[in-house]
Amino acid sequence: MEKKKTTPPPVLDSYLQLIYLKAKAMWAEWMDRNSARLGAGKTKILFIVLTALFGTLCLLLIFSGGQLFYTKPNLRPDIIQTIRAPSAAITTASPSDTLLSKQIRAFHSYMDTLSVTESGRRTRDSILEARPGLMDSIRILESMYNYNKDE
Repeated sequence: MEKKKTTPPPVLDSYLQLIYLKAKAMWAEWMDRNSARLGAGKTKILFIVLTALFGTLCLLLIFSGGQLFYTKPNLRPDIIQTIRAPSAAITTASPSDTLLSKQIRAFHSYMDTLSVTESGRRTRDSILEARPGLMDSIRILESMYNYNKDE
């Protein structure tokens, strides 16, 4: 006859459950002692105040669209200054080797990676909101380099 193997009950699990039950009983006793001192009238007032408080908080969260405690970063656009570069300086540099063209490619890559996640889109939108002509300036700069590259 084959004996059935039995596994012993988990000791740690039962010990943690016992601690949890004792803590729960102590909490219930403490709450019972303190609420017994309040009386029926004060208990009703406490219930009404807490219900109004949590109801107000829920309504605020609903009407603020969940953005109650979110503060939008305060980004102010910089003053846009026009920079005039001499045409000789642009034509003498090789666009494929310049640091600026590498930075432009890195910037495009960065803006593309921001579009992947929701928080990235918020960051991208705040950047573009603070600096509305940024992407147009980058496109103009790229077209200047591409024009000089073709010549």
